[in-house]
Amino acid sequence: MTATTASALPVRISPSPATLAKATSGAALAAAAIVTLFVLPAEYGIDPTGVGTALGLTGMV
Repeated sequence: MTATTASALPVRISPSPATLAKATSGAALAAAAIVTLFVLPAEYGIDPTGVGTALGLTGMV
């Protein structure tokens, strides 16, 4: 029987450029959605989607 030893050091993971592009695009899309749906109605009274009115955020101005 051979015994395998586990290394105490973590394995270095280097993501591919395609993976980084997907993650960056997803984060940018999520940020744009949050700004459009919640920040604009609550802070500036601009409600392009109507979600701010439904949630009562436009009255916070």
